[in-house]
Order: sequence, then structure tokens, then C-alpha cells
Amino acid sequence: MGASMSIVVYLDTWAPRLIVAKRAADRNTGARLFAQLERGDYDVKVPQVVVGEAVTTVMRDFGPGGWEEPVCRMLRAIESAADPGTCFPPPDPDTAEMARQMMKNVGGMTQADSLVGAHAMRDPLSQKLITNDIVLTNAPWLAELERSLRRDGKRAGHLKFDNKI
Repeated sequence: MGASMSIVVYLDTWAPRLIVAKRAADRNTGARLFAQLERGDYDVKVPQVVVGEAVTTVMRDFGPGGWEEPVCRMLRAIESAADPGTCFPPPDPDTAEMARQMMKNVGGMTQADSLVGAHAMRDPLSQKLITNDIVLTNAPWLAELERSLRRDGKRAGHLKFDNKI
């Protein structure tokens, strides 16, 4: 975790939400994913927008008086897979501008998804964004943006959008 040769992995909201999903199969998927992140040489990044969106949806899904334990369990899972001192990057103006461009050019992209995608895209060392969002995984415009950033020397390598490590 955090070493210079680590694989830089960003998480979309879907990943931490799996930890507290209502379906056992989803919880098992989340447990396997986070176990892989903990065991492997990964530098896990969870944009602040992901934490906010995940906590908000857990609070909504579990309701008053029922959300506290699931939120704590989810946050503990994030902290066990990532370095809490470096893993929660805030958006900056350039990330927000890239997110705006993503929303303009990719149909169906939400504000949160665009910020998460922009975070991962703007990190020159990121190698993977773990997401199940088909808007992020299947958008030709995003693939072209990623190639363009590599050509321009703004990315060190390929960024893959996928739902597994």
C-alpha cells in the first residue's frame, strides 16, 4: 500500500456499497474485492465524492437508527484497504472542469460519476477505476480522452475502467 510501484486503483461508489449490500451475493463480492485490495500491492484512492455518495445512500437505504453500523463497517473496509492519510483526494478546479466536459460529451453520465472518472483520469499514475457503471466502462469518448492524455504525456499508462481488480 502506497509504495512507489503499487498499482494505483480508484474506487467508484459501487465498490464500498457492496460491503453493506442487502443481497448476500453482493456482500460476498465486496468482501472478495476488499480482501484482494488488502492483500495486493495496491494504492487505493477513494475520491471524497465517493465517500459522500456512499454514506448518503447507506443512510437512505437503512433509514434513521439503522444506518450507523453499516456506515462504520463500510468506512472500516475502505480504511483497511487504503491509507487514510492519502486515499481521499478532494476535487480541484481542473478535475471539476474535466468532469464538466465528461458530462457534456457522454450521455447518461451523472455528476458524481463524472467527478470520480475525472479524478482517476487526471491522476497520471492511476491504472484502474473499479466501477460497475456501464456509462464509465463503455463510453468511446472516455477511451479517446484517456488515449489523448497518454499521447500528451499527462498519463503514465493506460487507465482501465472495470468491475474487478
